[in-house]
Amino acid sequence: MRGLQKPNMNNFMKNTIDKTTTNDKNAAAFKLSPKARIVPKNQRLVMPPEAHEPRNIKVRTNIHFDLDILNYFKERASLPGAPPYQTQINAELRKIMERDQGQDQASGLKEALEQAARSLRKAIKFADEAEVVPKRR
Repeated sequence: MRGLQKPNMNNFMKNTIDKTTTNDKNAAAFKLSPKARIVPKNQRLVMPPEAHEPRNIKVRTNIHFDLDILNYFKERASLPGAPPYQTQINAELRKIMERDQGQDQASGLKEALEQAARSLRKAIKFADEAEVVPKRR
């Protein structure tokens, strides 16, 4: 029946005070960086809008590379000041993706321009047939 007993408040307060003084001593020994700032609890998990863009979200995956490709990127990563090999692989894949997307956009633009030219030709032909505009010589 120990769980049903009334807690002894004197011991509870004594333990709480002892813990806070111990924590204060530890806090005094710990020094913050001059760049450190206090962030209120309600703002600690607030992420900037760009953090939710797909290019900034990292996903763990399992992929198999040829050994020579992996060794190549690891060798590049071993150079002073070079980013880690995973970052380099990601950058190379991003270049390929953006190049392909650029080609898709360029072909889409070309197709839109061709469609506009066809529409203009049809409008000119219709205007010529209706004799709204004098015929060209």
